[in-house]
Amino acid sequence: MEETNREEKREEEHGVTFGEICHVIFQWKRLLAILAVTLAVAIATGLLFQFYVNPQRASYEAKFRFQVVYTASSSDRFTSGQYFTEEETLNAVKSSDERFAGLNVKNLLPNGKYPIAVAQVFEREEDRIVDTYYTISVSGKAFSDARSAREFVRALAESVKDRAVADAQALSAEDEDGFNGYQAQLREYENAETYEEKLSLLSEQRNYLLTLYNDWIDQYGNLYQIKAANKSLADLREAVRQSMSDTKYNELMLELGANAYIPDSENGVTLRSRLNTYNEQLDLNRRKLENLKAELSSLVEQYKNFDGASSSLMPQFGEFHSRIAALTEENADLQKKIDTIEELLGDEASKAEYLEHEKNFQDSLQKIYEALTQRSKEIAPVAEEIATRESYTIIDSVEEQGGMSTLLVTVAVAVLVFLISSAVCYGIVNSRKKRTAQPDGTAQEGKPLE
Repeated sequence: MEETNREEKREEEHGVTFGEICHVIFQWKRLLAILAVTLAVAIATGLLFQFYVNPQRASYEAKFRFQVVYTASSSDRFTSGQYFTEEETLNAVKSSDERFAGLNVKNLLPNGKYPIAVAQVFEREEDRIVDTYYTISVSGKAFSDARSAREFVRALAESVKDRAVADAQALSAEDEDGFNGYQAQLREYENAETYEEKLSLLSEQRNYLLTLYNDWIDQYGNLYQIKAANKSLADLREAVRQSMSDTKYNELMLELGANAYIPDSENGVTLRSRLNTYNEQLDLNRRKLENLKAELSSLVEQYKNFDGASSSLMPQFGEFHSRIAALTEENADLQKKIDTIEELLGDEASKAEYLEHEKNFQDSLQKIYEALTQRSKEIAPVAEEIATRESYTIIDSVEEQGGMSTLLVTVAVAVLVFLISSAVCYGIVNSRKKRTAQPDGTAQEGKPLE
């Protein structure tokens, strides 16, 4: 009894040693229980951080580069990053994978709760741009888990190719009148009231198609083969050029200027209506000319009164002369049309010859119209093929930003739980030992209870 009291007194004086704690907890049953508690708590903590805490606190960023063959969409929408924040784009990406079904797209819009951040990054080296790339970042709060956030930002970056192909396909589709998206300039051809308008529309359509081919050739070369047409880009461009050569266009313009052809010239009612319109326009232009000449005369008087400081008036002289020249030319053209109509209305012999020439001219325009219509239809599968083959996205990485390391948190919690469990275990065992070593009150008196 005295020895036990001495040991307790020694413990109180010197405290608990690390060896004594290890001696208590490193009993295999006790250690197994401590490890079981530690493992259970660590796993629960790791899962909590991995699937709930981190996705809510972190953002997910894709670093990528892309190339898009532009057709219907403006290139500015892509290069500025606007494309990646549009509701139409986000809805299309959401629909592409069932894992995004629960996503509220409005939260990702610029005015949403968790808007997407898009940036174009320029890497520089001594004032020289070495490389450029884009980043898209989304908040984990908008997604149910980290994997969905990662896959969404990846799918959003890759969607530019699908959009380029979809744009090309949309332009290929024909409306109820048989026009596709590449025939915009031809839609008004039949309704154009003058041959000048008709010829202008044909020229615009030709130049539009040539511009598309020229842009593709600049990027991919003359010999780039189009499988759908089994021809090179150079061959396809030449077909457009031959539909209306520069020489042919100039010939038609000269003929039109010399003869003042008028559509529906065999129709007397139409001719009289246009005659009235041209006369009214000619009268208006003549009044404009008189006013311009009066203003010019006034300007000349001002010029005479200046003492060497008249250089500021010189641009105004040039502007007046240009406007007067343009109106004079327009009036000459109007007068020629007026003379032609008056002749058609009064002389049947002249009218018959005129109508024959006009019919040939109209046939020439119609031939060009049909050729350009065909070229406009042929370009549709060409654009779709190029968009499919040449549009791409290269993703350098998809990274998690912010949040905490699940591994570090799990390890830290495991260490903390192990220490706490060990301390609790030691306390329980030590308390039991003390209760066992301490006799009750009756035992100290040497009288057992009955």
